Amino acid sequence: MDTSCLKATVAVVLTVLIGGCSSTSGQASSSGGAASASIQAEQAQNDWWPTNGLATKVPVPASSTGEVVSDGDTYFQAEVHDSGKDDYESYVEKCKEAGFTVDAEKNGINFQGWNEEGYELNVNMWESDNLFKVTIESPRELTELTWPTVGPASVVPAPESTMGKTDVNTSDRYCVWIGNTPIKSYSAYVDKLMSAGFNVDYSRSEKWFKAKNAEGYDILAEYLGYDTMYIWVDVPEE
Repeated sequence: MDTSCLKATVAVVLTVLIGGCSSTSGQASSSGGAASASIQAEQAQNDWWPTNGLATKVPVPASSTGEVVSDGDTYFQAEVHDSGKDDYESYVEKCKEAGFTVDAEKNGINFQGWNEEGYELNVNMWESDNLFKVTIESPRELTELTWPTVGPASVVPAPESTMGKTDVNTSDRYCVWIGNTPIKSYSAYVDKLMSAGFNVDYSRSEKWFKAKNAEGYDILAEYLGYDTMYIWVDVPEE
């Protein structure tokens, strides 16, 4: 199955992303403003780091050298140069202290987490280049959805949550983000898929599920974090 349907599963990170629509799951933080102001107050420490936009959502890196790769309204990425593993570890801890602790996971030199406003942060170490990358995505806007009754989605059980955003909707493929879905609800939905016949050649982990049904329809269901899952359905190959 072609994973190009997903934005970044990295191009990751998530206005209301997951909650966001202003928060992909609709959550909001009363302390977010104060935390953001505190982070912005540190901007003077580094000339190359932006003083507005998404960059203000995270701490300013310690390195005096770096490069802003992308700085848009919904997506920001920067390379922090002259930074080793210890610098990466220290920065990740600062990000946690700044509130990026929702569904936070650190796997060696890769960190992913959200804050209470629904902003997604990824920090990835590139040891061979002596740098780490900081990626921030704003919350994806979700709206009330009506589950399709025709096309690929019609063979798949509708999720419990009706808050989402359609990514692809064609006669061959249907992809959608669904918010307001904590990990337990995601797991229950995967059980529902298997009961509905998506149990052929299946592969399942805590946050990822891929299978076919007897008619050959493919499905991928993935828990992304911040109470959001992604569903991808393909029609059988001819």
